[in-house]
Amino acid sequence: MNLGNAKENRLFVINNEKRYFATADDIHPEIENNSLSYIVKAITDNSTVLDVGCSYGYLGEWLTKNKNCQVYGIDIDEEALGYVKERGYYKDVFHLDLDYPQNTKDEFERFAKLQNIFDFAICADVLEHLKNPTNALDFISSKLKLGGQVLISIPNIAHMDIILNLLESKFNYSEFGILDNTHLRFFTKKSFAEWIKNANEFYKDKGFKFDAKYLGATTYVSEFLVDVKNNHAELYSKILGINNELEILQHIFVLTKVNSFANTYNLDEIINTVNYPNAFSIIASSISSLENELTFKDSHIQELNSKVASLENELESREVEIKNLNNELTNKDSYIQELNSKVDSLENELISVLQSRSWRYTRPIRKLLHKLKLNKK
Repeated sequence: MNLGNAKENRLFVINNEKRYFATADDIHPEIENNSLSYIVKAITDNSTVLDVGCSYGYLGEWLTKNKNCQVYGIDIDEEALGYVKERGYYKDVFHLDLDYPQNTKDEFERFAKLQNIFDFAICADVLEHLKNPTNALDFISSKLKLGGQVLISIPNIAHMDIILNLLESKFNYSEFGILDNTHLRFFTKKSFAEWIKNANEFYKDKGFKFDAKYLGATTYVSEFLVDVKNNHAELYSKILGINNELEILQHIFVLTKVNSFANTYNLDEIINTVNYPNAFSIIASSISSLENELTFKDSHIQELNSKVASLENELESREVEIKNLNNELTNKDSYIQELNSKVDSLENELISVLQSRSWRYTRPIRKLLHKLKLNKK
């Protein structure tokens, strides 16, 4: 299932009726990369819980079976609430539109009659669907005990799939995920905390406000990002180095209801510590580094070209020298051949003389002359 940009913008889809048919058996607290794992582990045994956007009640069923909780539900889907009532795991359910809770007057009045009974309220991927989440959170927390907690998961709009697709002018809604076509509000980790801080100015006039802690996150890498990572690994790594939370799919928070005079140190800590490096400075530094590397390599290339030219000149000189030596060698060979020819000619001439009649006839005279020479000595 694609949880990032759709291939085309599916803001409007004919027959776009979405039903979530998860069951209690689909909840596995030991699986870390799941927002519901964070949420169910944060809820204590024997608690009274308000499941906001309860759908078909699988979360409340799990809490009832595994933590002996008393669970109440709110949802806009009347059919789903009918199913929840039949199953019997919820103590009560309310058919309410959190943007217009008074539109279902009887249900609104029934909910209003509740005391502040809830230890926990769950808003798992709910607030992003609302026109006015500030008012909705006020409505939900009106029945929350002081010290009670709201467990919230929200999609992360600062996901790398969204950011990189924006570079290609793509902001394509889909049926599910970060750009679910029913999402009206978008958050990052820091912007969510800043929203709560500003909303506290509204809530404190009602006698309470929220402190906040960050519980954790789920991650997701889309097919698009896998392709980017495979084809541009260095670029992907550099982008992730700017903000290592760019693969986060959902942020999970716990809001604690405190009195209006209480400090909100944990909320302030989230806001003050979520400071990412200046992306533009890092990119500029990377560009400068690449330019310096390019200059160095240009200089190195120039140096190598100079060496190549020098070696080519030396090679040309050696080739001329070799050519001259070859010519000299050829001349020597020719001279040797000429001398050998003369030697052969003289040897033949000598043989001819030695074999001549005159040489034989004059032999006695040569002997006599030889003896005379010896006698003189």
